[in-house]
Amino acid sequence: MAFVKYLYNLESGSVCIYPNYVNKIQNKELFPEIITRELNNILDKYGKGGRKFIVLIDLTKVQMTSDHATRSIFFYKKLKNHLEKKFPDKLEKIIIYDYTDSTIFLLNVIKFILDKELRDKIIISKDYKKFINSKITSDSNVNNNGLHY
Repeated sequence: MAFVKYLYNLESGSVCIYPNYVNKIQNKELFPEIITRELNNILDKYGKGGRKFIVLIDLTKVQMTSDHATRSIFFYKKLKNHLEKKFPDKLEKIIIYDYTDSTIFLLNVIKFILDKELRDKIIISKDYKKFINSKITSDSNVNNNGLHY
């Protein structure tokens, strides 16, 4: 069960990844190790040579209420700390490329657990939406045709 998908390598070598919105976290205790294993696999395959991640997020696909987000803040903080230890200096940017007025609360909740350095890496802009969605659609079509492994 993949929680993270590889999308693209930029000319700079940065590895663009995005969440698999279909899969749900079943076990919060094991999730940090599962996600670490997936990220290591992506780096082994696509990110050799000290390359960094760019995480692409579409908040319109996140099914979360403000109550759920508030109750989960300690889980997200623990996950953030875990990933910072396992992947120091590997996050280049987080690009939130689509969102709605109702998902903006999630951003505000997330900001509570982030330090300034990490907050400064977050870009919120719908300007990337068309390009990213075309890449995701293209990648999905290739995967469905069995041409991609």
